[in-house]
Amino acid sequence: MGLIRRPRSAAVAGGLFLLSGCVAVGLYGGESRADEPLGPDTGVTRWVDPQATDPAISAVSARQKIAGGGAEHLLAFDPSVQSRGQLLVYLPGSGGTPAASRKLAEHASSLGYHVASLAYHSWPPIGRLTRGREDQPGLAEALRRERLYGEDTTGFIEVPRAEAVVYRLVKLLEYAERTAPGVGWGGYLRPAGHAETEPGDAASRLRWSVIAVAGHSQGAGHALMLGRDHGAERVVMLAGPSDRVGGQPAPWIAALDDTPLAGRCFQLVHRDDRLTPSALRSAAAAGLDRFGPPADTGAVPEVAGTTSHRLLTSAPPRRRGGAHGAVATDRQTPLDDDGRPVLADVWTYLLTAPTR
Repeated sequence: MGLIRRPRSAAVAGGLFLLSGCVAVGLYGGESRADEPLGPDTGVTRWVDPQATDPAISAVSARQKIAGGGAEHLLAFDPSVQSRGQLLVYLPGSGGTPAASRKLAEHASSLGYHVASLAYHSWPPIGRLTRGREDQPGLAEALRRERLYGEDTTGFIEVPRAEAVVYRLVKLLEYAERTAPGVGWGGYLRPAGHAETEPGDAASRLRWSVIAVAGHSQGAGHALMLGRDHGAERVVMLAGPSDRVGGQPAPWIAALDDTPLAGRCFQLVHRDDRLTPSALRSAAAAGLDRFGPPADTGAVPEVAGTTSHRLLTSAPPRRRGGAHGAVATDRQTPLDDDGRPVLADVWTYLLTAPTR
């Protein structure tokens, strides 16, 4: 598996577990090992090796492990709060991994979501692969479809179906249901052979009407595409998407303007992120502008009274030059004096505001 740098802390806020090595130490029941079942009364933030869910799945690249701090999936669930009966799927950005956005995942679990944050093949970035190829306006969409579904149509990357996002998600949920029966992970899957499933089509196994999809940067575009393709219950786009052709939103994004998807989509970008103008244009092209102009939540984020589906923040990132990651990643998202993410209320709005 190579180098995996894990988060340092073993116990986390809210009594959730964090696996360090093969042992999870938390407040709900002492230790639990990765190969032991976790019951429905166990609050857990659990790290899962993708290969444990299916031997056909390989590790993500060493570049991603080093950049993101680990190559494992993350599962989070908090039984101390009322379950929403919804799954939040989180997709990191280019070269990122679930470990890089643990705070966001745990915040979502505190709102009642089951959370599945995926390690997947996201390197090289979509923007790098499409740069200088203006004569291929559909390239960004094709690259995304390969990473999401394993459709090999570009020749620029190679992502087999067993490595694609939807397949990894199905296998992770199956694994979670086997090892944590009664928690509810299997409720987001249709049984194999169900009338609405198609052989070899992992996406058809997923109950999209109770699944929200969020993503950072590259992951924001993936979230939007999954919302388009499957009618996901909610789409949350963080610091993205920014697919463009000739300085304008890519055709696949512009084509969403006349669809009802925008009413289920929300976006958060940072004022100092150089990609923000492109991301805002993309969201507007997808129809989010019909819910008003971007709402500026300020340096001390305030969302009371907000009805816009596009939000701006100017909250200072933790490190210089970190505006792009400030909206989602632990390394950059600002914290208050108690160590709570400053953007927590904004995240709550994105994840719980009424859809239209």
